[in-house]
Amino acid sequence: RASKAAAGALWQLGQAACDAGRDELAIGWLQRAAPFAASVGEAAACWLTAGVCARRLGRAEEARDFARRALASDPGHLQASLLLLVSLAESGEEREEACNEIR
Repeated sequence: RASKAAAGALWQLGQAACDAGRDELAIGWLQRAAPFAASVGEAAACWLTAGVCARRLGRAEEARDFARRALASDPGHLQASLLLLVSLAESGEEREEACNEIR
């Protein structure tokens, strides 16, 4: 029970930092929250939000890694698939290769 409460608090800190544009800080909180998330959907949301923050920081490779973690938690997560596709495209990946990765 304590870990669920801690995960919720960490998620809220990460989300607030992300909303405030404090992306580096948000990534740290979200990375701490994800392993303790109460559901696969919550874990995917942590990884996705961390990926969005990484992308805003110009770190496409890290954004891809976070998107992949979100998809590992929840393979049907549409937003994570889109983040992965966009970050692959931004890094110059071939279109076919990028599409194959999100299938």
